[in-house]
Amino acid sequence: MDRSRMLFHVPHASLHFPFQEGFTQPDLLASEVAKLTDHFTDQIFSCEGVEQIAAVFSRVFCDVERFYPDDQEPMAKKGMGFYYTQTDDGISFRQEGVWKQRVYQEFYVPHHQRLEASVSQRLDDGGQCLILDGHSFSSVPFLREEDQNSDRPDICLGTLSFHTPQWLIDSAIEIFTQANLSVALNRPYTGSLVPGKFLDKDPRVFSLMIEINRRLYLVNDQHPQRDQILFLQKLVEKLVHRIQML
Repeated sequence: MDRSRMLFHVPHASLHFPFQEGFTQPDLLASEVAKLTDHFTDQIFSCEGVEQIAAVFSRVFCDVERFYPDDQEPMAKKGMGFYYTQTDDGISFRQEGVWKQRVYQEFYVPHHQRLEASVSQRLDDGGQCLILDGHSFSSVPFLREEDQNSDRPDICLGTLSFHTPQWLIDSAIEIFTQANLSVALNRPYTGSLVPGKFLDKDPRVFSLMIEINRRLYLVNDQHPQRDQILFLQKLVEKLVHRIQML
């Protein structure tokens, strides 16, 4: 598969807040952002010839990986739908109302429109599209997470039965295990992103979520180890090359 058919989706790397209206306890923002941001994933999931679509705002401001409306998103019951209203330990820190609708219309929708257009362009050219959904995760489970097992792998691969072929899974496992990293499928996180227009409908759209344990490149989940960030970026580049050769 040619690199032009691939794209990186990086939804949680940004620290930016377009506005802070609606937040009732701004003093809680810094710790929540530090905890939830997939730090440096925009650098790790980056290589020549592969388009990257990254959210340009913090996930605490708008989480584009959540389903809309809220009744389709299980995490919305915990204040963590596309519009976060609670901290990890359940403290309310944001109002809804007009601010929620503004975030949806001005940030959530345009991001998904851009992603859908990028996928459509590849399909319209008569080919396929591969989405590599790039994330990182804490070595310690957050309070709201379903999987509270503290024995977490180095790499979690999230799959979808309709959109993640075995050759793609095998390729990723091969690259990461050759680097002496432990790999788990759909643990502690499951699934991968596919735009709603194509989800469970178009077999030409492939998707694989790659979650990297932050202990591999951050000290105390925050302080970067630059050599490790480069090491992980090179592994992702190897995976892209491996897929390109298939």
